[in-house]
Amino acid sequence: MAGKMKKHTRFLILLLALIFFSALILLVWQRPVLSASVFKNPFLNLLTAFVISLVPISAAVLILTLALSEREYRAAYLRLSALAGSFGAIKWLRIPSGLNWSGAGWIAALLPAGLTAVMKLFSLPGTVVFSISAAELVATLGLSAFYAFMFEILYRYALVAVGKSADVKDGGLIVFCVIFSGLAGYYFPLLGGPFGLLIGLLQGFLSAKAMIETRGIFWSWLIHFAQVSAMMIFSAAV
Repeated sequence: MAGKMKKHTRFLILLLALIFFSALILLVWQRPVLSASVFKNPFLNLLTAFVISLVPISAAVLILTLALSEREYRAAYLRLSALAGSFGAIKWLRIPSGLNWSGAGWIAALLPAGLTAVMKLFSLPGTVVFSISAAELVATLGLSAFYAFMFEILYRYALVAVGKSADVKDGGLIVFCVIFSGLAGYYFPLLGGPFGLLIGLLQGFLSAKAMIETRGIFWSWLIHFAQVSAMMIFSAAV
């Protein structure tokens, strides 16, 4: 399919599909089509149902990505073993060049996660009581891992694999990744609003940068997982 279609047409089809699926995801969050009663914690039941609902959506985007992208990019950006790569300088964060993702990736993962934790902490009333059991914590981390992976398929892997196949420059790919992440952060109520937009922009930028510079999904997923875990633990514990 990819070989018979103009390169930029592929990317346009993907963008339209992501807009449609993003609206569908928001609708599923606001009006759940599934319910779960696995936990005593109502938030974890809501999160479980939502993550299950994401499976067919992310699978559809994955299939579309495989159909639209060229062979050399299909598997490359799904590699979990790609841990190394030159970490390009980020002047506005005062991060110099010469670093490598094998070490700098851990720092990159802490930035949006730490910002999320601080924002969630200061947004809570002073009388709030934190309570989460060990089992609930493990479940939250597991659900966050699947949540992050599926959203990386949606808003990073699909855009990068098809974008590379369409000869979109790396800067352009990062911009598209940042836009989708920022909008998701703004509209989804777990953070939402200006704070959600800010964190979405930062997380989207770092995850896209990680995937492009390492040609793999590990650091991209870990950055998202760390941020989502901070968000979900606060939501499950209050």
